[in-house]
Amino acid sequence: MTQNIGIIGGTFDPIHFGHLHTAWGILEQLSLDQIRFIPCGIATHREAPVASAQQRLDMLECAIQSDDKLIIDRREIERDGPSYMIDTLKSLQADFPDAQLHLILGMDAFSELDTWKDWQALMDYTKLVIVRRMPYQLPVDAKFRAWYGEQEAQGKVIFTQDIPLLEISATQLREALRSGRSPRYLLPEAVLHYITENKLYLR
Repeated sequence: MTQNIGIIGGTFDPIHFGHLHTAWGILEQLSLDQIRFIPCGIATHREAPVASAQQRLDMLECAIQSDDKLIIDRREIERDGPSYMIDTLKSLQADFPDAQLHLILGMDAFSELDTWKDWQALMDYTKLVIVRRMPYQLPVDAKFRAWYGEQEAQGKVIFTQDIPLLEISATQLREALRSGRSPRYLLPEAVLHYITENKLYLR
């Protein structure tokens, strides 16, 4: 039987309920067997994380320790050099040769997909699951639109439906902590306790 694996990449700096709520909604909607959270090692499309790699892994452990369908995958952090998704997908396919991969992206990331390394080759390894979020729109680049239309016609691009999005951002959480405001109820209590104990995001 083919295993269906969801993939969510990012810095998770810190992980919050927006990540977890979306992941679980997609897992149920698409009947996935698991979702793998893959924290990046060296970011290529955003600023470097504030928390260290180990701290971000620790926070992920705090967040999903009780759920065996949500998996922490360390491959990008353990890999030397920049974290490129094409390399991650190749590695995942080698580890799970009989699985169908589902790369989960927000509209913001999808709208910039044509800036990723070997972006057109991504579909050789995965389907794309796009989380609807306004106000992002598809880019106007004709080459990208033609490629996207072809992939959608082949069933390789899936738009999520009826998953209420929690508008929480890690940037806002870090700003709240720096200003002395509590982000309670925006992230798991165990993650907030870890942040407090380790005095993260205070500057």
